[in-house]
Amino acid sequence: MSHYLKEELYELISKNHKVFDSLQHSSLDGLWYLDLENPENEWMNDKFWEILGHDPREKKPLSSEWQDLIFPEDFQVAMQNLEKHLKDPNYEYSQIVRYKHKDGSTVWIRCRGIAIRNEEGKPIRMLGAHNDLTKLKNIQQDLKESKEFSELMFDASEDIMFVKDENYRLVKANKAMLNLYPKDIQQSVIGTTTVEKFSPEEAEFFLKYDKIAFEKGSSRTIEHITTPAGEKKVIDTYKVRFYNKAGEPFILGIARDVTERETLLQSIKEKNTKLNYIAYNDELTKLLNRKGFIKAAEKSLKKTKEDHLAALIMIDLDNFKFINGSFGYSVGDKLIVTISNILKSCLPENSVIGRSGGDDFLVLVENQKSLQEIEEITKNIIKQISTPIDINKNTITQSVSIGIATYPDIASNIEKLLQNADTAMHNAKAMGKNIYSHYSIDYDEATKRRNSIERELLNIDMSEFNIVYHPQFDINTNIYGVEALIRWNSPTLGNVTPDEFIPIAEKNQTIEKIGKWIFKRTISDWQKLLKDKLIGNIKLSINISSIQLINNEFSDKIIKYFDKVDKKLITFEITETYLLSDINYTKSIINKLNNKGFSFALDDFGTGYSSLKYLANLPIRYLKIDKSFVSDLDKENNKTIIKAIVQLSNNLDKKCVAEGVETAQQLEFLKSIGCDFYQGFYFSKPIPFIELKKLLQSHQQN
Repeated sequence: MSHYLKEELYELISKNHKVFDSLQHSSLDGLWYLDLENPENEWMNDKFWEILGHDPREKKPLSSEWQDLIFPEDFQVAMQNLEKHLKDPNYEYSQIVRYKHKDGSTVWIRCRGIAIRNEEGKPIRMLGAHNDLTKLKNIQQDLKESKEFSELMFDASEDIMFVKDENYRLVKANKAMLNLYPKDIQQSVIGTTTVEKFSPEEAEFFLKYDKIAFEKGSSRTIEHITTPAGEKKVIDTYKVRFYNKAGEPFILGIARDVTERETLLQSIKEKNTKLNYIAYNDELTKLLNRKGFIKAAEKSLKKTKEDHLAALIMIDLDNFKFINGSFGYSVGDKLIVTISNILKSCLPENSVIGRSGGDDFLVLVENQKSLQEIEEITKNIIKQISTPIDINKNTITQSVSIGIATYPDIASNIEKLLQNADTAMHNAKAMGKNIYSHYSIDYDEATKRRNSIERELLNIDMSEFNIVYHPQFDINTNIYGVEALIRWNSPTLGNVTPDEFIPIAEKNQTIEKIGKWIFKRTISDWQKLLKDKLIGNIKLSINISSIQLINNEFSDKIIKYFDKVDKKLITFEITETYLLSDINYTKSIINKLNNKGFSFALDDFGTGYSSLKYLANLPIRYLKIDKSFVSDLDKENNKTIIKAIVQLSNNLDKKCVAEGVETAQQLEFLKSIGCDFYQGFYFSKPIPFIELKKLLQSHQQN
């Protein structure tokens, strides 16, 4: 005869969908149904008793039957949770408890339940389900004992990591995985499936790739999800199948929260068009920049018809820095924009136009029948640009220098065209204003070398440079100081002298980079000598370019660079020619650095046009007599000039340094007239740092 609770349960399940869903999602291993009005009556299905190793036919539907088998401490927890659930329907009745198996072993069971309430809300029945977790607990123990697994895969991992069994239940989960769930249920997710905690759509997706991992060995997904905790995330998940010692299959999941990455990628994708425009276009003129011009020109060259020419026309605005200096950068920018518009209007259709730098434009005209046609286009460019332009009530007449290189007769690719046009443009600039020059293979080798130097400097590897030191001696032939001199041994150009590359570096603005390298290198060398106690009061002289000195940030950078060096030992050398270009500004910079302890020397004195009035007021510590006077003392005029310079330095309370001393006779003459210091091959040639160190050690010993 069926038990009344069993019959009642059948009727309840058929009518109550909520109860049915609860049972369906519980992965049942056993059912129980309790009459709360008669608590001594309880119905258990056969599966429950079989789990515990008993014959169901031997068991009665009484609570005392199972209460004798449950661990006492677990029974207490179950009763406490039951009481809470009966009082509050929202409190979930769920716990893992231990039972004694018939053979004496421990059986782990997840016990869940839901109260059935009457119309007044009073609980009258309790429906529950059992899940056998013994196998799961044994697996957990295996995993716990696996030191390698624990150390490599779970401990302190910031990635989401989990293990599922072949029933797709969570066997193990790290903290990152648990954090996907609300805190109040994190400790109860082990043993559950994705279906129970995620939305149906997401659960179906996860299950699909769980199956793939079990069947094929691995799976990989990137999925936008809403976690059980309610957070929207993008998760990159890799699942791989593995087997335990018993040969049972599991999947290990390793997932990474890539939400920020995906958000960033999306942002980048949205801005791609703008970034692409910026990469290939000039912001001011909206023309192509150099990179964009090269790309477009390469395509245009491919359209060149047989027996036709394409020409690259390089346009340089003469003395454009004067415009910025005299009228301001606003006027300079407007002039650049105006000229870009002139080029658009006066060039043939399909011409490629670009701005390659501050005052340089590039034009590629395609499919011209002759060089004469190209020259006519060039003449028109000169005519249009040189027409007076009114900007902000200023009338500006701008001249240009233009270089032309043709394809395919002279150059076979865009790189060669740019190189040849640049060479031709510099040749035109040397000939005057509003001049164009067509590249010829007969150009002077010096022009080619100058352009090669400029190109090399733009992409210079600083390791090609080196510093040598030229010792300076006092009247007793003791080392007084050393001058740091830069040397450049180019793999492609060979030895390039400072006289060759410094003016070019000043023009293409690589001098700042080179100067910074010189400062850092000499400071490093000097600190090594200080560490070895080889310096004493020996001074270090460093040459400064005019472009460096007019930089508004120069003095602050110098103070920062030499922060840990005794500034009284540092002298900066500037040329006499530059001194006159902006005497007031130069004086302010020198004063500022003098106040910090630095000294200044006026290099190549006697070759320029220094005013004695300016010289008397300048805070210059040293005058350096140019070697051209010293090397030719046979001329009486040179002796007279040197005597005058020495006398002048004494009268102005400055020290005098003679360069280019190569003979004993020169030295004796310079000593006789009271010159303070000497520098030249008679004493030493410029030497590498290692030889300088040996020289200082030798002098120290003597």
